[in-house]
Amino acid sequence: MPKSLATIKFAIGTLIWWCAASYILRLRRNGITDADTTVRGGIDYKIALRDAGKGFCFIGVGAAKLTSEQPEFLSAVQRARQQGSLLKFILVDPDNSPAMENLQKFDGATHYKALVENSRNFIESAGGDAAEVRNYTVAADGDFEPYRLFLTDDACLVSPFIPSTGVDDQGRGLPQLRISSHGFPKGDSPTLYRAFKRYFDKKWEALGE
Repeated sequence: MPKSLATIKFAIGTLIWWCAASYILRLRRNGITDADTTVRGGIDYKIALRDAGKGFCFIGVGAAKLTSEQPEFLSAVQRARQQGSLLKFILVDPDNSPAMENLQKFDGATHYKALVENSRNFIESAGGDAAEVRNYTVAADGDFEPYRLFLTDDACLVSPFIPSTGVDDQGRGLPQLRISSHGFPKGDSPTLYRAFKRYFDKKWEALGE
């Protein structure tokens, strides 16, 4: 291979590597550490519960995807008790949310409400004083929270809430981002985690008034 051609190839390879590294670094500065095409193909709910060392915060419809992983959920409850932490849930009030009926139609399900109610009962019985649920009502389809959020002290998982994903799928086929509370290379630099944590905290406080 001529020396000039080898030099050009090396330069192109270096440029591609530099562009990729620069892009990844920009993501890390904002706290983005993972981007999953689907929840089931990335950091799923079982893994998320295992990573919750000091409790967690969650926004969703009924948290059935978390309570379906019962061993991991119970372990998370136990760790929260040991740490004096609280599992915080912001969930849809199934009895006072007319849009729940539409959600069942979208998903072609007849037992969606029962699934939500069973999940909430499990949270109450298994979580005890280590878990608290605050309700919000959904009068119209557009009133559902736009995100499914799972937050720990160190990171959050964010995926969109989209109706018609199926009562069995429960959003497992949707994309998901994992955002660290620490940036890189400066660990104390602000990340997108702060925005989502503040979003949760404001909702939590408003529902507790």
